[in-house]
Amino acid sequence: MDEAYRQACLYASELNREFPSKINPCELVIASDGKFLYAGNIDTNKPDYKIAFADWNNTNVNFDKFLKAFNYENLEQNAKSIKNKLRTDAKFKNPINLLGGKKIRNLESSNTFGENISIQYRHLFNPNIENEKKEIVENAYVKINKVESHINPIDKILRKKVFNDDGTLINDFNNPIEITSKFSNPRTLNNQVLLLIGSVGSGKSTFTTYLKEVALEAEIKEKTYWINLNLNDAPLNKEEIYNWTKTSILNNIKSVHNKTNFKSLEFIQELYKEEITEIKDGPLALLDKDSEKYKELLVERIFKLQDDQDLTLRKVIFKLINQKEKT
Repeated sequence: MDEAYRQACLYASELNREFPSKINPCELVIASDGKFLYAGNIDTNKPDYKIAFADWNNTNVNFDKFLKAFNYENLEQNAKSIKNKLRTDAKFKNPINLLGGKKIRNLESSNTFGENISIQYRHLFNPNIENEKKEIVENAYVKINKVESHINPIDKILRKKVFNDDGTLINDFNNPIEITSKFSNPRTLNNQVLLLIGSVGSGKSTFTTYLKEVALEAEIKEKTYWINLNLNDAPLNKEEIYNWTKTSILNNIKSVHNKTNFKSLEFIQELYKEEITEIKDGPLALLDKDSEKYKELLVERIFKLQDDQDLTLRKVIFKLINQKEKT
């Protein structure tokens, strides 16, 4: 502690050397190791106060004197005195100059509260998982009705310019009948595209989840199977995008049907039943079913079926979705 206090005094003296003669902003020094507190003025060899941790309370006479010597009021008064010695009486009328130089004024302030909120509650502000989106649309979806009369003529011009009058405006996001009416017979929507257009951050993804979870009638929800693909994770070259899409759809279906063992032989045989029957009744009929050659060729054929991404995707959709009367 003696060495720590001595070094603190040396640091204070070095800092004071940066200022004009006889002006010493650093006058008081504190050193502590958690067990003892040493404090005093830098112009003495020994600290004025050596107080053990057990005496760190204002009922102790020595600690009370330390508090009075090192309290905020004394420090502030001392700082103002030194400030007056260093600065002139000039006063600035433009408040921005009080901030400092150009570099200081251009510094970007940090909103630590906002940063913490955005990280801890990211699932609310930017939900990625479908369950998170579902909670938002069910409990915190902001419903906006288009009631402003001045928007109509502007919309008319934009629609004609952008969509050539082919687009359909959603007037009430709470009851988007312009879209829900399209789902009256889901089976007619096979291989059809419905394009939802809106600016960045306007809530297209959230609206889609709202449409699925809230706006659509329960009967339609029972007849449809929804898959979400996050295109932010998609590859940028056209050679890979199709494989990525098929793989993503398969993974999505597997995650929903997590109780199904997709790797089991029973499931594989059921999935490729027609193709396996075709080879069994065809070329493999020439071989003994118990022979190694028969089994080897059958396994080889199954591997090729699994490698066929288009076939596998089609089979999985048919077995787990279409057979359950869903589109």
